[in-house]
Amino acid sequence: MRIFSLLLFVALLAGCGSEQTPDLGLKRVADMEAQFAEEDSPAAAQKLLDTYENYVETHPDDAENNSIFLERAADVHYRGARFSSTVDVLSQAIRLYPQAENAFRMANKMAKVYADHLEQPEVAQSIWQAMGKAYARHSGIDSIQAKVANLPAITVRMDTLLNHTVDVATGRLSLHGANAYIANAEAYATIAQADPVSPGFLFKAAEVAGYVGMYDRSLALYKRIETNFPAYDKASKALFMQAFIYAENLGQPEQAKTLYEKFIAKYPNDDFADDAQALLDNLGKSDEEILQGLEAQQQEQ
Repeated sequence: MRIFSLLLFVALLAGCGSEQTPDLGLKRVADMEAQFAEEDSPAAAQKLLDTYENYVETHPDDAENNSIFLERAADVHYRGARFSSTVDVLSQAIRLYPQAENAFRMANKMAKVYADHLEQPEVAQSIWQAMGKAYARHSGIDSIQAKVANLPAITVRMDTLLNHTVDVATGRLSLHGANAYIANAEAYATIAQADPVSPGFLFKAAEVAGYVGMYDRSLALYKRIETNFPAYDKASKALFMQAFIYAENLGQPEQAKTLYEKFIAKYPNDDFADDAQALLDNLGKSDEEILQGLEAQQQEQ
């Protein structure tokens, strides 16, 4: 197995040129892969996962190797029956490197894990539909599209899922329905990042997460919209909502202050700019203090 490790290391360095210093990070990866192949233990698996993670963090511009290593990390999780971690890593890899040579394969792996191990076949279907948008010219797309040929369009399916976020019998919000909508929205937007409907799905998912009290999830979704979809017409509101959640739901005024100030500076003419300033001015104040402030303003006028 160490011979395999050496050959892998040499192959990874082949493009570096004889005059360049070998990347010790690649050697570390090769060594840990060899150790895992020999030991196949939880400890060796964790060391290998840590090594992959470290390489990706310290080599952000090495898209080719990073996408490969993240896929291998997902395979390690899969081998250990950690299926949620498997799809998390595959999702990370595709979001970071959507044009990677192995992106199509990773997307299909992700769908299969949802279908076969996480008991969420509808998420697998959303991924396969997204693959039709993202990889329309891939040689393997026909077999993928055959899986979802008889399904309604993704917008129709997402509307149906949104309706299921409310329990018809009780009229109350359904946590199960909310999680289903969020999972499908995230999965679709991960694969079909360039589809104009993707940020809208994420924004609605962020709202749904907030409705059911999943504030950390809501924050992450709004942050994702702000960061990855800056041209989306609700990108500014996604930033505003992060500040609002920190202030009103999580009781973290310092984080809210930073984000309100960022919002006002970035979007001074936005419809929510005045609201953001008012909320910023009243951060940390009691209702009585706010009322006194309003009365003082009226007297000045």
